[in-house]
Amino acid sequence: MFTLLTPMIDTKVPLMVVQGFNGFFLGILFPLLLGMSIESIAREKRATAMGVYQALYAVGMFTGPFLAGILSASLGLAVGFYFCAGLALLASILVFVWKRNEEGQSIERFDVSG
Repeated sequence: MFTLLTPMIDTKVPLMVVQGFNGFFLGILFPLLLGMSIESIAREKRATAMGVYQALYAVGMFTGPFLAGILSASLGLAVGFYFCAGLALLASILVFVWKRNEEGQSIERFDVSG
């Protein structure tokens, strides 16, 4: 939401407020996602899972700004922010769908009636 708002702001103080909220919520979100990424992994394999997570994160840390830079250079700075906001929206939808499917499977998996 805050990334989507960023290109719409044209003065310094509102930009600082939006970026402050953006940083605050990212500070909450990243550790949460990090924990969620390994919660279903067996304890003895969690170090490996963290390595995979960090490797994929590193790929994203390069690819995301690279693509946003190409978009911004060719279509304008606002497009880069809209691209990132769109990716965040897509990720949110996928997390919701996957979590919902996971909960449905766990109910079916542990149903011992019948």
